[in-house]
Order: sequence, then C-alpha cells, then structure tokens
Amino acid sequence: MSGPIVERYHGDGADGILPRDMVPLQRMGTDEDMAGVMLYLASRAGAYCNGAVIIVDGGRLANFPSAF
Repeated sequence: MSGPIVERYHGDGADGILPRDMVPLQRMGTDEDMAGVMLYLASRAGAYCNGAVIIVDGGRLANFPSAF
C-alpha cells in the first residue's frame, strides 16, 4: 500500500523507488506508520518534546551509521 502522492508519480510500482534491501522492514512506509508519531507529538505526552527530529524510516538510517 502506498499513499496518494507515491501513487500519483509512481503508480503501483512504488516499491521501485527504494530497493527493499535498503530498508530493514522490507517495505514502503504507510500512513499508519506515521500516525503513531503524529499522535504522540499532538498529544499531551509529546508536550515537552521540541526541537527534536523523529525519524520514521523503517530503519533505513541504521544501514548508514556515517549519516550521524
């Protein structure tokens, strides 16, 4: 499943955007994958969180330790 933006530019072939072996979860992210982070930031639980970068990428950056 992919979102409307990915479908608009890549159709059903969205998996071709990023090789599966580059993402440890072996799939494209979905709207539901982002929902948990967005709910956290919009809720009282995330009220004290500011200036942080929360990466939701299926573990992709874990493959590139030099990125930090």
